[in-house]
Amino acid sequence: MHREESLFSRSSLIWLGGVLLIITSLILVIQRPFMAVGSQDSEWVVDSQDGLSAGDPRTLVYYAASAILVDVVTVEELYTYHPERSLPPASLAKLVTAYVVLEAVENGEIDLHGRQPIPEAAWAKNQSPNSSIMFLGPDQEVSIDELLLGLIVASGNDAAIALALRVTGSVNTFVTRMNQTVYQLGYDDLHFADPAGWSSENRITARQFASFLINYMKRWPWVLERYHNVPRIVYPREENLEPGMKPQGVILYNRNNLLNRYPGTDGLKTGHLEVSGYHIVATAKRGNARLLALVLGVDAPDSQRGTHLREEEAMRLLNYGFELKGISESSSIQDSQVLMKRKAD
Repeated sequence: MHREESLFSRSSLIWLGGVLLIITSLILVIQRPFMAVGSQDSEWVVDSQDGLSAGDPRTLVYYAASAILVDVVTVEELYTYHPERSLPPASLAKLVTAYVVLEAVENGEIDLHGRQPIPEAAWAKNQSPNSSIMFLGPDQEVSIDELLLGLIVASGNDAAIALALRVTGSVNTFVTRMNQTVYQLGYDDLHFADPAGWSSENRITARQFASFLINYMKRWPWVLERYHNVPRIVYPREENLEPGMKPQGVILYNRNNLLNRYPGTDGLKTGHLEVSGYHIVATAKRGNARLLALVLGVDAPDSQRGTHLREEEAMRLLNYGFELKGISESSSIQDSQVLMKRKAD
């Protein structure tokens, strides 16, 4: 009888020990850092929130491979997550294209408003499959200003090629100039292989690209309202066609949905490549504060999910930054009302 009780007690202890082991394992699994959805690169594990302020327990990045939040006015980094990780920028490369073009306009090399015919290499039908386009084609004339709208609002690869040819006469020469420009600005982690961002050989890091964009915005502050904060364009218009031709304009929408979703947002751009995931760089102004949030490498199974996740990541960063500065959403509403009044006047 005593032997049976001893065996029973021993088996009960073994059973309880097994249950405790399972519970402990489940707790450890739950506490493990979150891994980016679908990522097969072990480096993409979100293993720390290394940019959070000391003592702040909040997690800000869940899906991105790299991210940074910067105060544009003070150039202070408010948050970083793997900011040195090198990734293909996809269409974010078009922002460097815009920089080179604006510099050429500023130097008097090209005219912003004069219209010229479109080279065959820049026609929409001659771009790579699945390219985003602004529908450039034969029998059209277009200005640099219109091409910049097509580049930034519609993310047109055809616009990128047309701009490159307009500035230097050769895509390869333009790419060389892109690399010379960023190198002269001190950005040795930025490298470009084409003006549209199609190649996976294009490379940026969040930290240096954020710094580059602050330079871009401070050098030409008017570009946000003129190009980046434009919800849609129509192309081609009657003035782009030969006399007598009827325009069949296409409405092209800005892919930066934060312009509508997040108060105070007035730029900048989005991008996506299969090899690098979904990107977004957003800037928002509230009161006297302007923030820049850069989110790279969101991994998602489809474009709808990827678009949503990158926007959520960016909004989380911007919320964090404005909270740090004690600035409420009402500040951006007041700014919008003042801007609308100025436009009306």
